[in-house]
Amino acid sequence: MSLSEKNGVATTLTNFTIDRVGQPLRDFQGGVIAANGSVSASLYGQNLTPPVNRDFHFDGVDPNGTKWSADITVPFLASTSLSPSVELIAAPATVQQSPTAPASCQWSHQLTIQEQNGFAVEVMGLFTNLTDFSSNIRQLFGTTRLAPLGMLQATICRGDITGPTTDTYTLLGFAEDFSIVTQIVTVTFAGPATNPPAFTASPATVNLSVPDTSAPPNATVNLTFTGGSPNWTVKVLPDNRTTAWLQVSPLFGSGSGELQIAASAGLSKGVYRALVTITPDSGNPQSITVPVIFVVGASSAISVTQYSNAASYVNAYAPGMAMAILGTNLAPSQMTDFDLPMLLTMEGVSVTVNGVSAPFYYVSPTQLNIQIPYETTLGDAVVGIDNSGQVTSFTIPISVSAPGIYAALDGSGMLVPVSSGEQGKPVTAYITGEGNESPSVPTGAPGLFSQPGLPVSVTVAGLTATIDFVGTTDWAAGTTEIDFEVPANAPLGPQPVVVTVGNVASAPMTLNVTAASTR
Repeated sequence: MSLSEKNGVATTLTNFTIDRVGQPLRDFQGGVIAANGSVSASLYGQNLTPPVNRDFHFDGVDPNGTKWSADITVPFLASTSLSPSVELIAAPATVQQSPTAPASCQWSHQLTIQEQNGFAVEVMGLFTNLTDFSSNIRQLFGTTRLAPLGMLQATICRGDITGPTTDTYTLLGFAEDFSIVTQIVTVTFAGPATNPPAFTASPATVNLSVPDTSAPPNATVNLTFTGGSPNWTVKVLPDNRTTAWLQVSPLFGSGSGELQIAASAGLSKGVYRALVTITPDSGNPQSITVPVIFVVGASSAISVTQYSNAASYVNAYAPGMAMAILGTNLAPSQMTDFDLPMLLTMEGVSVTVNGVSAPFYYVSPTQLNIQIPYETTLGDAVVGIDNSGQVTSFTIPISVSAPGIYAALDGSGMLVPVSSGEQGKPVTAYITGEGNESPSVPTGAPGLFSQPGLPVSVTVAGLTATIDFVGTTDWAAGTTEIDFEVPANAPLGPQPVVVTVGNVASAPMTLNVTAASTR
């Protein structure tokens, strides 16, 4: 464990606790930290029952009396010889035809990929006996990156089959230990149901919160079937140790009823998320997923007022994107770190997206700039902020891409790093929010000229521009450089520049087009 002084002021560590139990300062060279220096200690634990999170807290004081504190939560896992493992889950397992749906989506179901043993996995292939989905993995799940103990979800539309029939999905992945992982699941595609009962679940989302780690909260989800009493089953996702804090009962039943939702006590402060999927034998819809969000350390002292793409300030979000979060009491002080890979904690602040740590570009009491992890799947994602034990959360919708062009900070909307370009000459722009890269780039690290996994195009004044180069930068995480040529027939004067990734267009930024020089 290391403590580093960042502002050029010598300081002294005065207090060190682990799980609120005082520890000797001698482990950190007596606690004296030189200006721009650091102290570190080798720490050992015993008699732990993993998996468990341990909270490390530090207090200190500067020579002028200014006090500071820093916190970090560290997960401890059991020693294991386990190998990477993924599970493929289909809901429902028997999909009933929807004759009123478009021909390409007569059968629709949810497909979930989850990692079970704590290894990162690159999803490389997904295919069935009838169809190869491998080239569409990014569009289906939003990313090819599966976090350790993480989960990816997609809605699969099938119009390529004639029911009733069965089809087997096969998943192919490449794990961080260089092993190949595979998994299969078989889905039955049936004819249309006759008068399926209408199915609702209320509330649509369960939000639980406690100010500390004491009394566990609980809630009720009401299941209502109108026009029948089918049997139903319940599954918690991801179905691994990351959701051990959640208890749901009953896990099966018939007809209308209640689900009891309870969270465990004694969890470390932070934001926890799980999905509860209810699947009846027959119903409309055929399954319902209820997110459960549990905030431990919830505090009204910290608040979020706005969040957006850090380049364009548009409210759209994608894996790997730089995001700006505005609010109050988000951090104790200001800090910027240009080192790579990026830090996962700054000034005692940590942020997670669906439970995966998000690295920082910048923190201050009123703004956090983070990178959304590349491992974030499509749909609603829960962002959790922990400022030294004061916790809050909010939800953002994740899309495959959400490109934003970096512009001048003066509010002019002018393109940077250049604000003007000649007809027929090259211009450089930088974007964020292009989504998953190929080959994959680690979250918080620079790319080595990887390219967006989706097609990229640029227009100037509505005219298609020739792209000379597109690729990730080697000096900043989550940033892609685009070198394009201003169309020779582009109108003169301020003109809108738009970058499209996949089928998503950025907000326009302005480039002042000048006449081609005779040189």
